[in-house]
Amino acid sequence: MTEKQGSKPEENNADEKQVAANNHSEKEAAANEDPAKSEADGNLKSSSSTDVTIPIGDSEPTKSEKQAEEGESDKLPLRDRLAIYRRKRYVLVGTAVGLLVLVTIVLVGTALSNGGLGFEEEWKTPIAVTECGPVEGHFEDDVFVFRGVPYALAPVGDRRWKPPSPFQRLGDCWRGTKQVHEFAPRCYQKGIPGVKLNMSEDCLFLNVYTPSLSTRRLRPVVVYILGGSLMGLGEEDLHLQPSPALARRQDVVMLTFDFRRNVFGFLALDQLSKSVHPPTSGNYGFLDQVAVLKWVQRNIQQFGGDPNKVTVFGHGAGATSALLLMTSGLTKGLLSKVWISGASVNFPNRTLDDAIQDNLEFLSNLGCTDVVCMKNKSSAQVMAAVPNSWYDDAYAQLPSAGERNGPSLALVDGHFLRDYVYDLWASQDYKVPIVIGSNLQEFASRRVLPDMETADVSEILTYIRDRLNTIDVKLAEEMISLYIGNDTSPAKQLHTMISDVRVTCPLQLLTRDLVNATEGGVHFYVVDHVPNALLNFSSNAVPTKFSPHGLDVAAILGQLASRNETAFSSRGDLQFQHNLQELFYNFVYTGTPSLGSQPLKENPFTNYIGANVRSRASQHDACAAWEKYGVFPTYAKMN
Repeated sequence: MTEKQGSKPEENNADEKQVAANNHSEKEAAANEDPAKSEADGNLKSSSSTDVTIPIGDSEPTKSEKQAEEGESDKLPLRDRLAIYRRKRYVLVGTAVGLLVLVTIVLVGTALSNGGLGFEEEWKTPIAVTECGPVEGHFEDDVFVFRGVPYALAPVGDRRWKPPSPFQRLGDCWRGTKQVHEFAPRCYQKGIPGVKLNMSEDCLFLNVYTPSLSTRRLRPVVVYILGGSLMGLGEEDLHLQPSPALARRQDVVMLTFDFRRNVFGFLALDQLSKSVHPPTSGNYGFLDQVAVLKWVQRNIQQFGGDPNKVTVFGHGAGATSALLLMTSGLTKGLLSKVWISGASVNFPNRTLDDAIQDNLEFLSNLGCTDVVCMKNKSSAQVMAAVPNSWYDDAYAQLPSAGERNGPSLALVDGHFLRDYVYDLWASQDYKVPIVIGSNLQEFASRRVLPDMETADVSEILTYIRDRLNTIDVKLAEEMISLYIGNDTSPAKQLHTMISDVRVTCPLQLLTRDLVNATEGGVHFYVVDHVPNALLNFSSNAVPTKFSPHGLDVAAILGQLASRNETAFSSRGDLQFQHNLQELFYNFVYTGTPSLGSQPLKENPFTNYIGANVRSRASQHDACAAWEKYGVFPTYAKMN
């Protein structure tokens, strides 16, 4: 395979950053060159450099040699016969040496024309050597693809409800070369209507897409954490994943992975805490994520990735996870940048003791009182014992007093989180640059009212008053004045109102908390672009022309065109995707989200991203009004 960097001299890190920031479109064009043509050109160049002449003897035979050829060598003196023998031996040795030189030149020339001494020809099976042995991937879209690479021992049997176990002994690893061509089963989670999931407890695997296996010029690494909730993915999250072609176009190493969710990833019980040291339980899913980042540090260089340039990127529960990974003391030195979209900032100070009391209902449903019984239950029995209250979710609605939502699964366990999250942000100094964002109508793909498409203004106003007046009798009228007023799109404004109170405004307040906690810079954006055609992120979603949850992620992953055949019929749509991709991948390369040489403005600015990028030195529209009623973070979304 011919890489676009193969003919360039090795660049230093500063040069790479400048190239990424100022010449991003040029880099994409190079990535899309015809690989067959490039390879053919490279082979022509290498072949011309191997045209060499190796002298192996005189052109005319001597008199003694002629006599020897005529069968009269026995008539020659001994000295002449020895001379002929030595001469023939030199000719044979010279010929052998010459052939060896030719073969070496051809091999080296071929390797260089293909991007390095990694011998990355498209016909060769790609193999990377991990700490546990070699893994064999395959080629897809001119990219090296490795799917289903184990990053920890299977969390089954006695390892169920324990921190992930790394590969420490030779017996833990595989023999020979492990084929990693297919996605592994997903970790157990709640079901998705209309979708059949292949699930297993043996699910701690990752996937790597890389443009090159060469270690001569390492590429930045993007560790992408899928969204949904910590209880499970949604249908739209299964589709919002990077493709191998994206890694080639953006010249980065892409890594995705699965981690334990639901009861297998976040169960805290006294019986479990007493079975391990240090004595703690819960947060297993977050510890899986830490294990992935440690795996990256030990292995990603063998996949052409730079362990010193690791960007953690997530949306939804993945964004919440990325935020907590940055906060945890266990990840020091494991990540260098964070980009989150639609994260939860509602972190009740829920301790291990609180969770243990709350989870006694699960233990009763399972019919167990000890760890041995718990670990002997089947996966299906464990999932069936999860209390229905764990799945409560009212976040697609306007808040109301006494609403019921599932429990916070992020615990102050003294290990992954040593203290209350907000106290950690106030007391520690993080040197990681972070970009925080949301979409203007985060819940636009979910039904607020049963007849949302046909609801008139009076129905919408009644709904707003019924919900918000339970919190404060003045709240509903103030928000109606701010959002609805004389607007001709009350349904759209209702979705904006819900998103503001649940996601956007809490995230903007988070930027204020993080400004004093990090030296790396904090950027906040809101996507307000409305695509030209209806977008449908899943079969159960409501098609929308708003700016729904995942719109920014789909643009970053280059997927919007596949969401609707006519989605990119306007220049504005194309420009929107270009803007987000350039901001994101320049951030991955340099630590600064920028368009060309113009960086995104840092807090306290709010950046609005659409076909144009605008910045405003103030809070997002109605956030100050919501804040004075004390609704944050109590009514913010919680993953």
